[in-house]
Amino acid sequence: MSKRGRVLVLDDDRLMRRLIGRELGARFDVVEASGYTEAIEALANAEVLDAVVSDRFLGPGRSGLDFLIHARESRPSLPRVMASGTVYDHLTEQALSSGLIDRYVAKPWQIGSLLAAVLDVLDEKSKTKA
Repeated sequence: MSKRGRVLVLDDDRLMRRLIGRELGARFDVVEASGYTEAIEALANAEVLDAVVSDRFLGPGRSGLDFLIHARESRPSLPRVMASGTVYDHLTEQALSSGLIDRYVAKPWQIGSLLAAVLDVLDEKSKTKA
C-alpha cells in the first residue's frame, strides 16, 4: 500500500504522538509537533500537507484549539481532526458545528478509527473539490 500524503500531528505527549504516528504512518508521512509554536512552524514550512490531527490541550500556553484556529485561517481547505482525551462537550460541539474541526476522535480510540477519520475527511474534501 503506497503512502497517500502527509499529516501533521500535534500532541504534547510523546507517547501519544508515537501511537498516532504508528497508526497513520502506514498510509501517510507523519510530521510531528509537540507544541503550538512547533506546529505553526511545521504548517508554515510544509509545502504539501494533507491534514492535521491535533490534541485539544497542550499543557501550559496555547491550546490545540488555538492551533486549529490558526490552521483554518492559514489553510482553510486543510482537513482538521481533533483527537482528545477530553470529554465531548459544548466546546467540541461548537468546534464541529462551526467548521473549526472536521472530525473528533476520542482518546483512547479503537485501533483504526483515527486513520478512518482522516481518510473519511480527505475523501469528503476531495468530493467537494470535484
